Amino acid sequence: MSDPSALIGAGDVSFLDEDALTAFVVERRWFGSRQRGVTRVSILEATPVSHDPPMALVLAEVRFQSGVHDVYQLLISIRPGDGPAASAIWHLDGIEAYDAFEDPHDLGVLLAHIRGNVTLEHRDASIEFRSGVGAEVFDPPPESFRSLSREQSNTSVVCDERMILKCYRRLEAGINPELELLRFLAARDFAHVPRLLGWFERRGGVMDATLGVLQEFRVGAVDGWEYVLGALDGGRGDMALDPLRRLGAATGELHAALASDRHDPAFVPEEVSPEGLALMSASLDELADDVFGSLPDDPALAPLAGRGDEVRDRLRGVSKSTGLGRKIRVHGDLHLGQALWSDGEWHLIDFEGEPARPVTERRRKRSPLRDVAGLLRSLAYAAGAAELHHNADVPA
Repeated sequence: MSDPSALIGAGDVSFLDEDALTAFVVERRWFGSRQRGVTRVSILEATPVSHDPPMALVLAEVRFQSGVHDVYQLLISIRPGDGPAASAIWHLDGIEAYDAFEDPHDLGVLLAHIRGNVTLEHRDASIEFRSGVGAEVFDPPPESFRSLSREQSNTSVVCDERMILKCYRRLEAGINPELELLRFLAARDFAHVPRLLGWFERRGGVMDATLGVLQEFRVGAVDGWEYVLGALDGGRGDMALDPLRRLGAATGELHAALASDRHDPAFVPEEVSPEGLALMSASLDELADDVFGSLPDDPALAPLAGRGDEVRDRLRGVSKSTGLGRKIRVHGDLHLGQALWSDGEWHLIDFEGEPARPVTERRRKRSPLRDVAGLLRSLAYAAGAAELHHNADVPA
């Protein structure tokens, strides 16, 4: 085999064993489609991003038994070793190929590219690294990197406890809603999101796609779920009420900002038409049929059995309503875990929406009450968890 370092530098990772690559991908936490039946994982494209250390951004195609496919992003590098290492993909003759997003000690290369607004051309594709701030923000260059273990569908890396780089795993064509919303909010100096520092995206080749975003890291921040549960478990539920009111205010300010543009078609608020309301009501009616028609025969669920008609009655009333406000771009997956409490303020995170849904659906304009409902449901979960597991007193 030719020198793997030279191959990676030329954007050639064909030396990877396909069976080993398949086994690696399907075992990852960020791979959420095991139940669909994977037939194979193969390399679509590889773009070299560094010669020292040797690294290539790789698009891997995952094919399923149904004939459909998904595209995933990996950052392939090599090092001496015979394993076992969690980040290793493949071993041969004392060399191992590994995913550098999972073992991120060399990710300073990507940050340097973002700082320098570097564009890497390779064959018919390019990777564009872009900074949203001045170069001084990157000084001194980060030296320590750690992956966040809580990430499920992507990989997030904290850099020197100053920045956090989120690398999207499953890619879809077009701009990721998170980058789109963060850029929009940054242009309006919105205070309740960690500052957008940069991003990188792919152009040409297999697809145009957002690859990752870099934001300010909030040191010592506690997410809303941990904050509320901690207050309830400690008998300090009343002390959580004022911060939660402020979370409601921050959510309202978010919606006001997202509804503030009257020129960009992607953000202009839209009236809810009678036809659109009827269509939404019909889709929820179908969902109610599915939910109430498939309830398990469990005594604990007896209070819910047969209550589908009540839901349908509510929907019939809504479908004839007027004055329900306008549709705007929203967070799309807002709950207590997506809000960080830091220095007496809330910062909202994870604007990509529900990752399992298509990008086109996540970019749709919706009622801002969707975000409000997500927070209320999350609060109900937190109250229930505190009562069930800790017998906590929950403020009415």
